Amino acid sequence: MREIEAEVAPWARKTPEIDLSINEIDKNPNLCKIIYHEIIDKSPKSIAIYTDGSKMGNSTSSAVVIPTTKETLFQHLPTYASIFTAELTALKMALNYTINKTNKEYMIFADSLSSLMAI
Repeated sequence: MREIEAEVAPWARKTPEIDLSINEIDKNPNLCKIIYHEIIDKSPKSIAIYTDGSKMGNSTSSAVVIPTTKETLFQHLPTYASIFTAELTALKMALNYTINKTNKEYMIFADSLSSLMAI
C-alpha cells in the first residue's frame, strides 16, 4: 500500500469528532443496527469508511473498506506488531484516504474502543 502525502499541513486540518456513544448501549445486535442507521441518517452526504486490524498467528494486517467507491485498502504489518497497532494503522489509513479527496464528509467506523480512546 502506498502512503498518501497530505497537501494540508497537520495543524491546519480539522480535528475529527469521535463519537463513542454506541459503546454505552446494550450490545443487542438489533438495537445496535438501529442506532447505526440513526448515525448514518444524520449525515446522508457522508461517505462511510470501515476499519479493522487483525492478528492471526504470525500475520498482522490492517484494512479499510469504502463500500461507496468499492475500494479496499490493505496493509501487512511486521509479525511483531500488536492488534492495537493494527487497529491504529487502519484508522491512520482511513484518515489518510480522506485527506486529498474532494468530498469533505466522512464517517469512519472502527471496532477498537482502545484505539479510538488513544487518539
